[in-house]
Amino acid sequence: MRSIVTERLVLRPWTAEDLSAWQALHSDPAVLEFVGDGTPPDAETVAERLDRVIESWDDRGIGLFACERLDPGGDEPLGWVGFAEPTFLPELLPVLEIGWRLGRDAWGHGYATEGARAALNWAFEQDLIDRVVSCVQVGNQRSSAVAERLGMRPLFRTVVPAHRRWADIYELTAAEWEP
Repeated sequence: MRSIVTERLVLRPWTAEDLSAWQALHSDPAVLEFVGDGTPPDAETVAERLDRVIESWDDRGIGLFACERLDPGGDEPLGWVGFAEPTFLPELLPVLEIGWRLGRDAWGHGYATEGARAALNWAFEQDLIDRVVSCVQVGNQRSSAVAERLGMRPLFRTVVPAHRRWADIYELTAAEWEP
């Protein structure tokens, strides 16, 4: 997989060398407020998740992109955008979820929308997906706004069994996609 370059970002697969950035992102309680039950996982779990993210590219040819600023000195990931199987909601399967998670310093700059739009465009153009969902915890207004800016439409609301929090499910099909 090669990188995707947007006006301000570079999207690329994660590597083992990115572990410290991955751990920083997944240990910030503010970043994780609307992720699972909001509790940061331990360092071992975070490292195992990065290993799975790296393996997903080898196994499926699609996954989570490290999201970096294109400007000089922007080679440290801001966070991620990309695709994963939402196994926490079996009622949705089989489908991939588009998601985004950025560090606090990257909030409010439009990076999540820009990165997710580029990832969606790439996946639809490559015929890797024909439909995608996004699972947004109720109350996460920033992520709901990103989903809506991407042209996703609300599908339904459900409770995620693992943490018993409500989530709004958004959907977008290849036929609906407007780059």
